[in-house]
Amino acid sequence: MQIEVPSDKYDAAIATMGEKIKRGQVNGVTDPAEAKNIVRKGHFTYEQAKNIAKAGTVKSLTYDAVNGVIIASSAF
Repeated sequence: MQIEVPSDKYDAAIATMGEKIKRGQVNGVTDPAEAKNIVRKGHFTYEQAKNIAKAGTVKSLTYDAVNGVIIASSAF
């Protein structure tokens, strides 16, 4: 199962996952290079994700409107 992280936190997440693999904290994985296959880079930065999550902000309303159009067009 992949873990998606904000785009600006990707490099740190790869390093952290590699360390966890080295310590044996990830079941079934022994090669720290596999961290790149487990961690996926997200489309948004951490700040953008926080702003989208806040209900009623311009960014969250814009995201909801665009996402709603995409969902409605596929349903239609």
